[in-house]
Amino acid sequence: MSVSSETERLVGVLVDDVFPIVKQRPNDCVRITRELSSLSELKPLVDLCIANPEQVREIIGAAAVAQLLFFVRTAILADRNVSPLELRATKDLLSECFYRYAWIERYSQFHPLIDAEMVPKVLDFWKKDKGLLGGDFQSGSIINPMGRLMMISSLLLRDVTIIDRYWQIIQLVVDFVLGVDGSTESEHQLKKSLQELHREERKSIIDVLNS
Repeated sequence: MSVSSETERLVGVLVDDVFPIVKQRPNDCVRITRELSSLSELKPLVDLCIANPEQVREIIGAAAVAQLLFFVRTAILADRNVSPLELRATKDLLSECFYRYAWIERYSQFHPLIDAEMVPKVLDFWKKDKGLLGGDFQSGSIINPMGRLMMISSLLLRDVTIIDRYWQIIQLVVDFVLGVDGSTESEHQLKKSLQELHREERKSIIDVLNS
């Protein structure tokens, strides 16, 4: 299986973890965003799903790819050196799943993602995008949209392995980008910080479930 096909498969796993919860238990999702301050920023995205019940899977798929855009950009810039090999790796990762993000009309201009030279253009466009699933976090874009959806699923299903699976997939994606041209100290620190974020989110879910 190619890297792009495997990424699409893994994105499908994430979507399948979240879709039934958002589709079938929207009121519980809203309740959690109101009860937990750490998830309150997600409420507009949940509201969007409720307002568009026939497009819930597409919205969640776009959230998953938005999350990948954040992490591949973070990985590429970890050592402040944009490597052509990392751009090629990113293109290989995203080319087959990018249709999920191109569902957002303004990104259709980048689909299909067939050239590594398109990657900086996509990432720059995303970084300036003020939409809910864009990357301009100072202007209303949601930080960690898919990760927060995965947390909601973990909480409502009382299953911490859901958030574990999410972080395992994110780690695989980041490792692939970082691994194409060796590893620097700053890139090593990024891996450690992701592991710490996983531990923190896992603990917060367990604390809520045990409260």
